[in-house]
Amino acid sequence: MEENEAETWIETTDDGIEVRCDTVGTGLVFPFSLSEFWEVVQETEDDQVRRWERDET
Repeated sequence: MEENEAETWIETTDDGIEVRCDTVGTGLVFPFSLSEFWEVVQETEDDQVRRWERDET
């Protein structure tokens, strides 16, 4: 993993999934499309990288 790449994982919920980075997550309720899934993954990772960059300054 690159230094500026967020570690992301997926957790299941009763009605969908949650995409998580660190202590932040975004939920998707079934049904959702594959493109929606990857969009949420990318947004969650990008948000985490922005938080790291903000905290470094």
